Amino acid sequence: MKNKNLFWGITLILIAVCLLLSYTDIMPDIPFYKILLTLFFAYMTIKGIFNLSFYGSFMSLAFLGCLYSKELGITSITPLPLLFSAFLCSAGLSLIFKKTEKKEKIHFSGFNREQTVNFRDDSFVAVDNNFGSINKYVNSNSFSNARINNSFGKSNIYFDNATLQTNRAEIQINNSFGEVNIYLPYTWKINLSKRATIGDIKVNGRGSLAPDAPEITIFATTSFGAINIYFN
Repeated sequence: MKNKNLFWGITLILIAVCLLLSYTDIMPDIPFYKILLTLFFAYMTIKGIFNLSFYGSFMSLAFLGCLYSKELGITSITPLPLLFSAFLCSAGLSLIFKKTEKKEKIHFSGFNREQTVNFRDDSFVAVDNNFGSINKYVNSNSFSNARINNSFGKSNIYFDNATLQTNRAEIQINNSFGEVNIYLPYTWKINLSKRATIGDIKVNGRGSLAPDAPEITIFATTSFGAINIYFN
C-alpha cells in the first residue's frame, strides 16, 4: 500500500466521522471547511518535511497559522506578514542547502526527497509542480516549447542535452511562492520577457552572442518567488 493512498484513505474516513459528529453535541463548534483545510495543510506540512521541501512545509504551517490566528493570538501578524516571512525563510533555507539538493535523489523513510524525470525526444515539455522539489532533464533532438508551472515548491529544469527543432524555442514560466531554476546551454541566446511581483528574476552567466546561435524566448512571471536562469 502506498503511503499517499494510506493517508488519503484515513483522511476520508476522518472527514466522514467529523461530518457525522458535527450533527451531534460531541463535536466542538468548528466550521466543517476549517476541518478540511486543517487536514489539507497538515498533510502538506508533513509531506514537505519528508520531502525536505522548505516551501511546502513552511508555507503550509503559515496557512495553518492564518487559519487559527485568533486561537493562537497572532492576528497582528496575519495574513501577509506571516506568509511573507514563511516565504523568506523557505527561500533562505533553499539557498543554504541548494548545493546538496541540485541533482541527487535520496530516499528518506520511504519517501523521495525529490522527483527526477527525463524527457526524451519531446518537442513540447510540460512541468507542473506543487508543494514539492523536482529535477527534470530534457533530452530531446526536437525541442520547441515548454510550459513550467511551479507553486509552493522548487523546480530544477535542465536543457543541457536539448537541441532546438527550428533553431528557435519558447519557454513559459509561471511561479508563485516557490523557486524555479532553468539551466540552458551556453551556446544558446535568449530573449527574456519578465514580470515579478514581490519576487526576483535573474539571468546568471551569458549566452552566445553569435547572430546565428539557437534562440530561445522566455516568458517569466513570478509572485512571492524567484526564477533563476543559468547558462552551463
